Amino acid sequence: MSLYCPSYMKMICERIIPEELQIWEVQQVNHNQNRDIPFWQALATQTGGTILELGCGTGRITLPLADAGHRIIGLDNNNAALQLLKESGEEVPLLIPVCADMSSFQLQEKVRLCIAGYSAFQHLLTLEEQEACLRTVHKHLEPDGILALDINPAVLEGADSPEHQRMYELIHIGLDATVTLDSSWESDFLMNVRSWDDVYRISERDSAEYEFRQTIQLKACSLDYLRLLLPGCGFEIIRVVADFENETLTPNLSNLIVISRKT
Repeated sequence: MSLYCPSYMKMICERIIPEELQIWEVQQVNHNQNRDIPFWQALATQTGGTILELGCGTGRITLPLADAGHRIIGLDNNNAALQLLKESGEEVPLLIPVCADMSSFQLQEKVRLCIAGYSAFQHLLTLEEQEACLRTVHKHLEPDGILALDINPAVLEGADSPEHQRMYELIHIGLDATVTLDSSWESDFLMNVRSWDDVYRISERDSAEYEFRQTIQLKACSLDYLRLLLPGCGFEIIRVVADFENETLTPNLSNLIVISRKT
């Protein structure tokens, strides 16, 4: 099953405009975010057992893992996202969608691997929420279970932009449309949180135009911060990977994958 096929994207636009879910999917497709899929597949194969994905959304990571033969629980608090995931994965028996908050979920089983891709963990904006999430994950992991967090280490880098700037304009083949993104962003250095106000415009070939707006907030999480946070919640960091490719940490990283073991 190919998640990013034209019919899938068309269904997103027709079914849930103007929900932020549709906007998020368009952004992920346009930015080729599925470059992380081989990493998650390799990690899942290495650890074995059932997987729990936090913040699974419509299944960008979930579906390829299930298609590859991994039993996976996709957890999200967005009912619309999970409904689309269910429909996209209705022929995938290894997929189990669960609607719950990542800080307070309750499953009837333990898992071998828990992953939080695409900065999902950073949507928790307070220390209390993060600790609650980690302790809940700890409770649901098997002995020596693995937690992998994909972190954006550059959340607060660069100056704020209170005025909207054009981030991109491109032709989206799947939608047969031109997609533009204008964005502004501001930082709260007391909370270590940056907020983005994103405006998407989708212009179809038949001249129909749609405009969507979403606000995203992410909390900055440095490696040093996680080295203090994770052990306090029962985890030992065993590996750190840069940009899904190697273990050499350099400046200007787009992704930092922190892999920990339950202690």
